[in-house]
Amino acid sequence: MLIGRRVNDIRSVLQRAAEGFNIKYKPEKGSRHFIYLPYGEMEVATEKGVEKVKALYIMELDVHEWVTIDGKYRTAPCLKDVVREENGVILNDGTCPFCDRIPDAWQIYKYRYENEEKNCGKTGQELKNHLENVRRILVFERKIKEPKTYIYMLVAQFKTSHDGKPVLSEGFPEYDFKVMKLSTARLQKIKEIIENAGASELGCELVISYPNEEDPRVVVSQSTISAIFPSNKFTVKYPGLEEKINKEAEKFNFDVLNRVFPEWNLVTVGEAKAEMDNQFRMWDQYKLEKATDPSVKYIEYKTSKVSHPAIEEPSLDDIFNGDLEL
Repeated sequence: MLIGRRVNDIRSVLQRAAEGFNIKYKPEKGSRHFIYLPYGEMEVATEKGVEKVKALYIMELDVHEWVTIDGKYRTAPCLKDVVREENGVILNDGTCPFCDRIPDAWQIYKYRYENEEKNCGKTGQELKNHLENVRRILVFERKIKEPKTYIYMLVAQFKTSHDGKPVLSEGFPEYDFKVMKLSTARLQKIKEIIENAGASELGCELVISYPNEEDPRVVVSQSTISAIFPSNKFTVKYPGLEEKINKEAEKFNFDVLNRVFPEWNLVTVGEAKAEMDNQFRMWDQYKLEKATDPSVKYIEYKTSKVSHPAIEEPSLDDIFNGDLEL
């Protein structure tokens, strides 16, 4: 059985690729990124009724994150209050199996921490330092985490030369639309930078500078963001550019997010429960055995990084599978 699709139009293939795989914004070591924040009109409910306001193109999602026993990073949307059915079959009933397993994840954390404290053979300050490192690793390795809100913001990233000059096409700077994944803390920082510059977030231009470092954690943590002075904005230097970008931004299809960000793929409550039952299979087995045999041990993590001090705490590159959110 053939499961592929025959290609009749090269342009359609390239278009799908562009929409699905090139829209994710990524930091780049040793680079400066010139960013424009497009905006448009949207309808919002107010006390006076539905009104049209100008706003940035932003989506938000509550996301569960976890790490499998073999060290793979996984994400899924929080399913709390999600209700949907198809042809009379209930797919989501408002419950979230990911949330339901959070207490178990913390119980495992406690078990592993106390076991390490008891058996590591360290004392005094050495023990204190060791347990602090252990704590960070065990928190990271939790089998499921509380939902975290992420922001997905549409930006226009200008193509520039090494000296920051725009690459022109038909008299306008070239640009690509990207979706920037942000924590709420990072979004707040960007908001404060814009406000401190006396600028408006609508149509603001930013420059993000990344250090020339190999460690992706350093590339992100030591990056700097600044708002571009109005007279230096590309949208000011090139009249008509802002209108052009905003008009094109109106057509951006946020439905492509699920092709790029795994957490945008909605799962059924049954699929989520099966995933979590598998994730906690050995813990559930341990609890059943312990009910009749108090001496039984939970050994799923017997080869954990915690037992090997030479292995460093996972990097952000491991956590986000090479795709760092800012």
